[in-house]
Amino acid sequence: MAIVNSVATYSGQGYEYQSAINTIVTTAGSPQTVRVPAGSVVFSPAVNRGLFRVKIYNFTSAVNFTNLSVYAADGTNTIWMKAYAPIAAVAITATAWVDVLDDYLIDYTTAGGGATGGLIAFGATFFNFIFNVATGSGSCSADIEIVGAP
Repeated sequence: MAIVNSVATYSGQGYEYQSAINTIVTTAGSPQTVRVPAGSVVFSPAVNRGLFRVKIYNFTSAVNFTNLSVYAADGTNTIWMKAYAPIAAVAITATAWVDVLDDYLIDYTTAGGGATGGLIAFGATFFNFIFNVATGSGSCSADIEIVGAP
């Protein structure tokens, strides 16, 4: 089942909302990157604090979730923010799924980059979620939501 209780309900005035709902994650495409917002769309203004939620569910056959990495980017610089790796792979089945809710806080500077440890453009303009699933040739669905404030 797709996300019902949205992270948008946690956000206050001035927060932006972006999502990628019902993205198909396949073992053949693993690791698979999902960009939010999709395509060339960006958070405008850039965001530097907020919440994100990832739900992995709706298997077709034999899909094991092994890990998820979350990156924030400003179009020039990329930072690794979070990694989720269960001790053992989680089988996505009719009765088991993965649901992650987390917050983020990003530093930014006018120069940006690794030397300063901050993004430019006052924060992130997009996020990449990299899924790793394994076993057989199955697939599952992933819903991603992000709320952020400048």
